[in-house]
Amino acid sequence: MFRTCQLVPDDFLFAFKVTGDITIKRFPKQSRFGGRAGEANKHFLDAEGFEAWFLKGLKVYRENVGLLMFEFSKFYPADYARGRDFLADLDRFFSALPKGWPYAVEIRNSNFLKPDYFELLRKHAVAHVYNNWSAMPTVGEQMAMEGSLTNPQLCAARFLLTPGRKYQEAVDTFAPYKEVQIVNPEARVAGAQLLNQGAAAPGRRTFILVNNCLEGNAPTTIAAMLEEARRALSYGTSAAADSPLAVFGALSFWWMGEHGHPRIDTSEHIYFANDQLATRFIEEIDFDYAATDATAALITAAS
Repeated sequence: MFRTCQLVPDDFLFAFKVTGDITIKRFPKQSRFGGRAGEANKHFLDAEGFEAWFLKGLKVYRENVGLLMFEFSKFYPADYARGRDFLADLDRFFSALPKGWPYAVEIRNSNFLKPDYFELLRKHAVAHVYNNWSAMPTVGEQMAMEGSLTNPQLCAARFLLTPGRKYQEAVDTFAPYKEVQIVNPEARVAGAQLLNQGAAAPGRRTFILVNNCLEGNAPTTIAAMLEEARRALSYGTSAAADSPLAVFGALSFWWMGEHGHPRIDTSEHIYFANDQLATRFIEEIDFDYAATDATAALITAAS
């Protein structure tokens, strides 16, 4: 960590995913877990262990810690028969942790996304991590859930997979991750919205993390989100009295003049929530003259 901090500006913020020794309830039967595979984790949500094994080593770098994510894999009935049992354990855990650190929680059980869950995180000033994952609602759908922004000063989102697409399917489709292969317009818009909302909220820190398995190449996806955010900000939302919104007319009455033909600039495709319809919106029509009796304008109210 010391060497890494020497490579970045003094105000650089790191996002950490907390070790699975704290967040895994039962170790999966996978070779990487060795003799623990299939066993219950005795240190699951162990507050003392987390502070001693993880947090203690970060204290000297406290100013560079921007996010501490607790990622919980999908729980099954054998793990928790009821969602409220998980919330009770989570409540005890955060109640015992030192305050003032940028904690955040990511879950993989869509049925846990209820008011009680969001309220518990809000109680402890813990951020809910919006996540695009195979069996979760999209980031945009989670953003629309009432109370999902549980810490007004901290926001995080992980764009991992397109809902419905399994991890191995994504690896087989996108590897070796050299370019975007399947654009996810909804994810790009959601990422841009989070960026713009964060920029408009004084003091809020927003972390957007993108995986190659979302579209095929994470850097390109991030660049697209930034461009989408910039484009969204170019459209004003303040009231403008007595101003034209659109001009309608027949192109047959167009004065071609020096241009020789009309120029029509259109936006990128706009996708609706059901992802089934798309259209292009006209942003600008450049013309010199048009017959007044062949045009009409839509104008805002005078006041």
